[in-house]
Amino acid sequence: MKCGFSETSFPHRRKRPPHPNPLRKTKRKAAGKTCGFFK
Repeated sequence: MKCGFSETSFPHRRKRPPHPNPLRKTKRKAAGKTCGFFK
């Protein structure tokens, strides 16, 4: 949803989560901070 990173990384995160809670939170924060880098 942010920078298209969440959409590309988690196409169906509601169906089955790819990463645990702790990792998901860290990745989400990093993606929001480094939008161009992760993109």
